[in-house]
Amino acid sequence: MTISELIKSINDTADSPDHVNKEERLELRTACERLRGSLESPLDASMRFGFAGYESMALRLGIDMKLFDDVAAISADGGKLRIEELTSKMDADSLLVTRIVRMLVCMNLFTEVAQGTFKSTPLARVYVTESPLAQAVIHVTAQLECLSRLPDYFEKNGFKNPDDAYNGPLQYAMNTDLHCFELMATRPKLQHTFNTFFPVETKLRVQSDSAPILIDIGGGLGHDLIAFKQKHPTLPGELIVQDLPIVIDSVKDLPSGISAMKHDFFATQPIKDAKAYYLRAVLHDWPDKQALKILDGYARVERAAILGTCGLRHDGWRLVDGAYTGTVQGLVGGGGVCGGRSLDATGSDAWVRDADRSCSEEGIGGF
Repeated sequence: MTISELIKSINDTADSPDHVNKEERLELRTACERLRGSLESPLDASMRFGFAGYESMALRLGIDMKLFDDVAAISADGGKLRIEELTSKMDADSLLVTRIVRMLVCMNLFTEVAQGTFKSTPLARVYVTESPLAQAVIHVTAQLECLSRLPDYFEKNGFKNPDDAYNGPLQYAMNTDLHCFELMATRPKLQHTFNTFFPVETKLRVQSDSAPILIDIGGGLGHDLIAFKQKHPTLPGELIVQDLPIVIDSVKDLPSGISAMKHDFFATQPIKDAKAYYLRAVLHDWPDKQALKILDGYARVERAAILGTCGLRHDGWRLVDGAYTGTVQGLVGGGGVCGGRSLDATGSDAWVRDADRSCSEEGIGGF
């Protein structure tokens, strides 16, 4: 195949993606990422890295000014729209809207079919105001304020991994001594975005009061599950705290719906069908060898969420195609701020390889 034939084939696939199945989509995306990495110059790569934050903020501004809602209303039939028509429905300056829309053209949310005339792509429709993905964008971009201060934080404190949930990058950037989730509770808009993106009562819902929904492994006397139950008193299902016998023997007066079970987290998890398994402040206390052994105990559970440090809220980790991946977001919204090393501790590929062997995508996954 010649280069021109390859280009045509790629463009044809981009124009008609519906015939490509899920596995082929992943393989194509991976191949295209490799191709871009091989072909782009150092300058191109540097520009892409450096301007990524501008793309995130353009998307956030579009959501904040309800651009996507207005676009959906105007071009419900997939037709074209002019900036003048769009701004007539918005409390926004036409020049600003034009600049944002043109940035979104570069991000494949719009195409410019003529001077000042645009057409939305299917991707634009997912960012209407109450879309969970729109709320996720607001949640993530709110962390950019903290991310921008990371160089200052590390310059002042030294280049060591944050290990204090109340004295880390977030507290430094926001000038607060509150935990990240305590701070979120003081900002209703951000709390709403988080609740929308991670709707606990939807994701953990079961049909029976006896069905296990959440297992707190190494959960001590059950304080986290008690707080969870108070937050979600009508959620059906059973909450179970697991710990060593010497700990469980001290558990007293658990509320209805919460039970205690003796269990060593190095052993195979006896409950296979819970909605989620919570290992708060567990993995980061152990070297790689022992941490992998803990994870190995969940290799045969039915599809469920494995939640690490601060995972009931957000721990910055997810399982994608059988391998753990994380981002610098973990420094601000997860492992760093919440004080956990979790799975990013070693920086080695062994975590990915070994976790992939121990925990298949069917065994451990997200919601």
